[in-house]
This record gives sequence, C-alpha cells and structure tokens, in this order.
Amino acid sequence: SGLTETSGRSPARSDRRPADERGDEGVRADGAVETTRAAAPADVGGFDGVAFVVALVWATTYDGLVGTPVWAGTVRALVGLGAPPLAVYLAAAVGGFAAFLGAYRGAARLARRTADSYVSARAIERRFAPALVPIAAGYHLAHFSGYLLTLAPALAATLAAPLSPPATVPALVLPGWFGNVQLAFVVLGHVLAVWVAHTVAFDTFVGRLQPIRSQYPYILVMTAYTMTSMWLLAQPYAELPYL
Repeated sequence: SGLTETSGRSPARSDRRPADERGDEGVRADGAVETTRAAAPADVGGFDGVAFVVALVWATTYDGLVGTPVWAGTVRALVGLGAPPLAVYLAAAVGGFAAFLGAYRGAARLARRTADSYVSARAIERRFAPALVPIAAGYHLAHFSGYLLTLAPALAATLAAPLSPPATVPALVLPGWFGNVQLAFVVLGHVLAVWVAHTVAFDTFVGRLQPIRSQYPYILVMTAYTMTSMWLLAQPYAELPYL
C-alpha cells in the first residue's frame, strides 16, 4: 500500500486495515505511511496460545492461594452458607483464570491506546504473551523447588529399592533462609519478563515513544502480580479444608 497525492490536499490513506493484518506498513495519525516491524516478532499463534500462557501463570498462583489461611477461612465460611466444597474450589479456579486472562487482555487494549498505534489489540496480546513465560517459570521454581528438595531423599530411597519401600519416608528439612531463595526466583522471573516485554515492544512498535508508552499497562499488571506472588509466598501453609 502507499500514498496518493492530490493537488492542495493532504495525503490519503490507501489502506486502513490494522498494521498486523496489512503487513509491515503502519499509518501515522497525519496520514503518512511508516514502516513498522509489527509482523516480525514471534507470537504464541492465537487466542488459545495466549490462554495457555496465562494458565501457566494462574496454575501456580491458584496452588499457592488454596494453601493459605485466608483461603481456608473463606472456604469454611462459604460451605457454612450451603455451598458445595468442590464447587467453591472449581469456581475459584475458573474465576481466577478468567480474571487473569481478562486483566492481561485489558492491558493489551490499554497498551494500544497508550502507544497510539494501529497495531491491533489482538496482535499485541499475542506478541507480549511470551513475556509471561519467565513469570510462570520463576513462580514454578519458587513454588515447587521446596517440594522437590524436601522429597528428594524419599525419591532416592524409592529408586534404590523400588520393591522394598522404607518403613519411614525420609524427608529433607529445608533451612529458614530457603524462603529468600524462593523470593529471588519470583523477582528474577519478573525482571526477565520486563526485559522480554521491553524487547517485544521495540520490535513491534516504531520510534522511541510508542514502545515505551506501550509498556505502561504491562508494568502495572506485572507489579500487581509481583506483590500477589510475594504475599502468597509469605503466608503460612494451611491444610486444604474438605479435600
């Protein structure tokens, strides 16, 4: 697509489709065509890919949430009002995932506005989804590394004598400072996520201001999730009621 000039008139737009559908050309607010790299960055392939990446983040968050005293008290209160226990767990799992997905997609729409870009919100959410992977990886390490180390002696004993299980299951007692290691995993995951999002922004948008402005909504979302993750890690473990 290109520009058509008429005498005494402003340039006319020859193609009004979003940049991600049109190819590697964008249209500025003044009507001029500019080359973008909107088609260059790899994305997750569609809405199902976005939902899968968000599910990776939500899965460990949900697993951490249901092990907190706040959750235990909430479940007991709802069951006391007559709600089936399994329905409460299922509603929290589905509702929390929907909230996470909605927050991410909302951030993509805000990113399009703050960047003032012709790249569609759907393209933005696909391209920024890989930035969530380091967050999911960091929280998986923080959440499950303790289980792995604690049960490592039991695993070794079972592998050494699979047909003769030990009378008592050996377990490793983790030192108190291991909680700081878990926090470090969470922080590192979010730092890497910011770096990936920054790289994606400059590969997707043109100039210097568009990439920077596009990251404002994602910074807010990532900050909120960092605070949530650290709060979950700081909570004492509580047995899951009714399970």
